[in-house]
Amino acid sequence: MRAGIRPRARRIALAAGLALAALVSLYGAGWYTLAGRFADGVRAFLDVRQGEGVTLAYADIALGGFPGRLEARLIAPTATLALARNTWIWRPARVTFSARPWSVERVTLDLSGEHAVAPADASGLPRWKAAARTLELEARIAGGEVAALALRGRDFQLDDRAGGEEFALRQLRADWRRAEIQPADPRPERDANEYARRDSPPRPDRLQASQSFEALAEGIRLPPAARLLLADEIGRLAFAGRVMGRLAPDAAAEALRRWRDDGGTVELGRIEVRYGALALVGEGTLALDGDFQPVGAFTARIEGYAETLDALREAGAMRGRDALAAKMVLTALARREGEGRPYLTIPLSLQERRLYAGPVVLLTVPALPW
Repeated sequence: MRAGIRPRARRIALAAGLALAALVSLYGAGWYTLAGRFADGVRAFLDVRQGEGVTLAYADIALGGFPGRLEARLIAPTATLALARNTWIWRPARVTFSARPWSVERVTLDLSGEHAVAPADASGLPRWKAAARTLELEARIAGGEVAALALRGRDFQLDDRAGGEEFALRQLRADWRRAEIQPADPRPERDANEYARRDSPPRPDRLQASQSFEALAEGIRLPPAARLLLADEIGRLAFAGRVMGRLAPDAAAEALRRWRDDGGTVELGRIEVRYGALALVGEGTLALDGDFQPVGAFTARIEGYAETLDALREAGAMRGRDALAAKMVLTALARREGEGRPYLTIPLSLQERRLYAGPVVLLTVPALPW
């Protein structure tokens, strides 16, 4: 009996082994086919980018990532950017596109490692050097268009030629998503009883959210020329919101004009700043005025306002009497919870490039150079 079972068990094991080998061979063949198509897609994507003010060059594309990923790594990549006054050359150590074989609509661009930026002159010496432990951008494609982007970065540092630190960032997270806009109801009149059965009537296209976004940056160090007033490092900067109304992704002047004229706004559901003694949490709405400058209204809870006003006065950003008047008004409005720090819950507004806390002018905002 046992002698008869053993050959049969061997045959079953052999058949299972052969089936597994066949499956592995089929998967390998399919992977190489997908990897080749993926590399062709990367080449097509890079070709489209040519002629948009940037010239991309690379020696070849190396395939990798088997078995769990499709990877297309650019060999000796460079990018040349022609500006009005100068031409710059960017040389990254790594440019790798990747995706899962079963989820090719999600593509990740890995730019981690070292980077050099140099002017296109005879010296060839880099003007800036940068390094990032992690720097990845993931794109989700739907219907032939980018539907979502996710940027992740850690331990980024930018140094000038002399070795002085120009910029540093401990952590960066940013997400953008395109929203599906429902078409406006083409019928001019609707049954009032039908509206009563809904939470709210349908909104026109221009009033619906077309995009959503959120970003978080921590451990921000700016160059000395920035003259940070409260601390050497901005501890935390975060915001999240929605773009209301249709806005083209390129944000060209004409697209911005149409979006503004149609009543487009940016709804910021969360704003957070941790900088030295200053702690701000708020929300608000932004729009563009006739000169394409931002205007808006916000509500914010602010801690450390007195220290902030003192620093602005000492740095010359505010006149002494303005800082004193602002401190007197804000102190009268401040509250305290138990043994906690005094805080303000006040309206902020941005009009004609001036930022107001209630009736008090805090500072003048630089004009946006569209």
